[in-house]
Amino acid sequence: VRTRHFTSMFKSCGDRVGTTVKRYRNTHYRWVIKLSRVYTDDQMEEAIEHCVKVDKCTAYELAAYLIYKTGEGTARVKMKDSLFYQCRHRAKEIEEEQV
Repeated sequence: VRTRHFTSMFKSCGDRVGTTVKRYRNTHYRWVIKLSRVYTDDQMEEAIEHCVKVDKCTAYELAAYLIYKTGEGTARVKMKDSLFYQCRHRAKEIEEEQV
């Protein structure tokens, strides 16, 4: 039930989800589901709100924000190395923007 809740929250971004290519949207939704199994409800809601606020409704931005807020431990286990390093780099950028 909670994975549907987060997917619907993410879908509320409308056409902004993912990229302009519609075929990648399901990939972003699958990532939201995978991440919602690992992170708490509050963490996921805060991350989705961040994505909407900065107008970057992508799973990449969502994962990067979660790394920024919660650290690298959980994300490192769930992500492939290349994706993890890209998200970690974006997490550092988010940290600089927050200051």
